[in-house]
Amino acid sequence: MGRFLINLRQCQWIVGLLLLLLLPVGRALGQGTGGFLPDPISSGDLDRYARRLELSDEQRQGLDAFHSEYLIQFDDLRQREIEEFITRMQEVRRGIMRLQNVKEVKKAFRDLDRLLSKIRSLDDRFFEQARTVLSESQQATFPRVRQQRERSRYRLSSSLIGGRNPAVSVDLSGLPILAELSPQQIAAVDPALVEYERRLTADLRELHEIGSSAVLDAIRKMEELGFTEEMVEDREVRWQMYDAFRTVLREITEKVAKRSAKISELNHSVLRQMASVLPEEESQELRWQYQRSAYPEIPSRGAQVVARHDAALQLDRLSEVQRQAIAAARDDFIRKDNRLADDMVELLDEERQSSGFMRFGPDERRTERRRKLRELHDEAEELRVAALDALKTTLGPDLTEAMAGKVEAGASDGLVETRPLPPSFTEGGFTRGRRGGAPWQSMGIAVPVEEGENDNLFLFLPGPIAARDVDNYPQRVGIPEDSRVILDALYGDYRDAHERWVQTHLEPLRTHQRTLWAIDPDSGRASPPSEADIDRLFDLRNSALEALRALDRDFFDNVGLLVTAPEGEAQPLIQRLRLIRDRDIYRVASQSPVGGGGGRNRMIRIGGGLEGEGAVDIILLLDEINLTASDLLVIRNSLAVWEQSMTAALRSRYETADRVGRASAKMTSQMGRRGEDRGRRPAFNERTFEIMREGRQQISQSDDQLTSLNRRAIDEMTAALPEAPSWALRRAFHRAAFPEVFADPGSVEPLLVSALALEDLAAPQRQRIVELQAEYRAEYAAVCDEMIQTQLLLTQGDSADGRPDWGRRTQARSATERLEFQRSEINSKTLLKLRGLLSEEQMLRIPGLSDTE
Repeated sequence: MGRFLINLRQCQWIVGLLLLLLLPVGRALGQGTGGFLPDPISSGDLDRYARRLELSDEQRQGLDAFHSEYLIQFDDLRQREIEEFITRMQEVRRGIMRLQNVKEVKKAFRDLDRLLSKIRSLDDRFFEQARTVLSESQQATFPRVRQQRERSRYRLSSSLIGGRNPAVSVDLSGLPILAELSPQQIAAVDPALVEYERRLTADLRELHEIGSSAVLDAIRKMEELGFTEEMVEDREVRWQMYDAFRTVLREITEKVAKRSAKISELNHSVLRQMASVLPEEESQELRWQYQRSAYPEIPSRGAQVVARHDAALQLDRLSEVQRQAIAAARDDFIRKDNRLADDMVELLDEERQSSGFMRFGPDERRTERRRKLRELHDEAEELRVAALDALKTTLGPDLTEAMAGKVEAGASDGLVETRPLPPSFTEGGFTRGRRGGAPWQSMGIAVPVEEGENDNLFLFLPGPIAARDVDNYPQRVGIPEDSRVILDALYGDYRDAHERWVQTHLEPLRTHQRTLWAIDPDSGRASPPSEADIDRLFDLRNSALEALRALDRDFFDNVGLLVTAPEGEAQPLIQRLRLIRDRDIYRVASQSPVGGGGGRNRMIRIGGGLEGEGAVDIILLLDEINLTASDLLVIRNSLAVWEQSMTAALRSRYETADRVGRASAKMTSQMGRRGEDRGRRPAFNERTFEIMREGRQQISQSDDQLTSLNRRAIDEMTAALPEAPSWALRRAFHRAAFPEVFADPGSVEPLLVSALALEDLAAPQRQRIVELQAEYRAEYAAVCDEMIQTQLLLTQGDSADGRPDWGRRTQARSATERLEFQRSEINSKTLLKLRGLLSEEQMLRIPGLSDTE
């Protein structure tokens, strides 16, 4: 075994590939299970169980009591054992490239099995308690509920090892359409689902067993091959070992692909059975829901096209001829769209089953499949556009406008979201043109520009002042309405001047950037630029930036002539606009890019995008919360100091990024010029990484300064303001600084607001909803405050050289998962209480309440 460990260290990166395949790399939502273990049964799960079992209110209360005890036990397991296990597994993952002890890997997977067993025991204890509140008829359905939970436990590891096939994660019995079927329709599809659930549970269990044993199987098979330390010293034998290891991995992944394909076939078969007994509308929705989950590569616009046809058919002014034509066109579109989707499903199934791990080299069949997929994707888009154009022609302008009003909010032609094929299926993907390419040719836009602008124009430089910002100037600085025409004319002149700036400053910069690396047309080799060429690139960029700022200053001077405020007050208002714009410019420009070595490595952005507390512009927050004139007067001095300090700090960040970018680019150029001198390359690599490390440290120090400025200003302002605006300002700051904390699609707040807007609420109803809202807000805010602290831990505590403290980060991520679970529980329980306070008729008038899970 000792000899094998040495051999394994010689092939560390191969083991790394296997572990990266099998271990979760994303953060799963759960009670701190880190994506390695299943989440606990949630209140949302409980709600689904209750509806499936048709529990009474009294039975549900009993279930809630058992569930509370279950969550306490699960949290105890998490704190005692799961958290320690997650930390160890993260260390295994991070130590992939320096793995030294296979025994630790084996122990980790044994611990994984042990913890899975403990979670299963907790689940079983909860279900045995739940059984005691069930009636005899409910007892008959109960085993299927337990199977549902069993599948959710297996699905985590199954989706990891079968991650190349999203169909593995789909459970037909859990599709939303089933909750909308009538009792008669449920009775029609249920016989197929009973057998389906049994078979799917067994298949997922088997896939889970394959995945959980894959790493250990690979290690065992390599041991059986008997490679020795002496053999590894021989280069030819090392390659033999690599080939053997690749064969081992291929065998395992092919086994996974076959089992995953079996689950896909089961889904297809049962889907057809269910569709055959459902009405046309429900059958088609079932198909779309499955397709969106199991085949995200397929365009998902068919449902939106049909929704427009359905909306048109509801128009009162429609003639019978129009009605028949639209109905026929709708059916024809569905038939053609389904045919294209079926063809794509067939190709994707072949792709998933044949795309085994570590398959290298050309594959004509795979290339042909991907070509056909692109063609089908294009054909589906053409079909959609043609169907919508034909519908508009049939309706005419007036009815088309009326139809648009019936389409659900947010849907509009040309804006409906589609899911493009992944890069591996598109022309070129991420690999075409890499050989001989120059790193400077990869430079592109840093931030989105105003809609309609040519975003390819901007090379880490901002676009012009946006029209939407100019629209706010009259209110912001006091421009009378009768001067609005003049303001529009000034803005038009500004945009004309900006076009001239593009030609005189930006085009020379782009031309120089394109010619930095000279490409030999015969060999495809790239000749690196000189240091003078690099300096000229950065100098041109700085000159373009200063010219843009001068252009902005002229515009603001002209705008200032329109301000009607007293002479001493107008200039500070215009100066505020200038500083806002300057801060925007420096935020964008400080994202300084540097190229990789030899024209083939990826771009490395030293500056990077500002995130977190340092990225927030407090002035824009004040617009958001609408402070009164007296409130603004209280914080005027603090705000003035902040504006000047923050603008200066952002300029300093830009200058730091510029300086580091130049140095790194020059080192890259030196590496390219000395590329044939293999003996000196390690020294250049080391120096390049040193420059990058120093650059990140300097940028990190600048970001810390920005964060400190914002924190200090917010503390001063909230201390000076009355309670209500103080709370609103701090909450707005947190929402802007930590958007990932407040991005919660499950929030019940909109539903509570909608409920309180109902006009037929009885006085006791309204009072109880008001109390529920206050309780919800307090609990929700407390959890969000804790989540903010964990987000801060993700960036704090790094080592002196800028390397992250992985232990601290692992703990913070685990805490974040637990808090997200707690917040989800608050949402689910509040939703259940809200439903209990409203009548069925009232719930139907609140979109998303009667069918929200």
